[in-house]
Amino acid sequence: MKWHKIEESESGDMEILEGAGKITGIKFTGETVEFTLEDGTILLPENISELKSPQVGNSLVEASNLIGKSVTWLGENEEQLSSIVSSVSQKDGEIYIHTKDSQKIKASDLVTIE
Repeated sequence: MKWHKIEESESGDMEILEGAGKITGIKFTGETVEFTLEDGTILLPENISELKSPQVGNSLVEASNLIGKSVTWLGENEEQLSSIVSSVSQKDGEIYIHTKDSQKIKASDLVTIE
């Protein structure tokens, strides 16, 4: 999750703090909720800027269902390119699609699957 918080600095100026982290605890306090992050940071709901859902299951196994299918993605000049998936791989948490014509595309860059 990403967060932003406005706090008053020692000089009296307002400063924007921001960060990212993983929620490890939720505490209901009267009319609101406090979220505790791994690093001990405590946030209120209004401080949360973006939530990312954890990946469930094995993404590589799920991506293997694309083998043999036709996929389309946008090239460098925003043109649509298509090919047949020959294999899939995973590196640093990112799924890559390998096509029969030796292209390697991030799965997140696909625009259609047929």
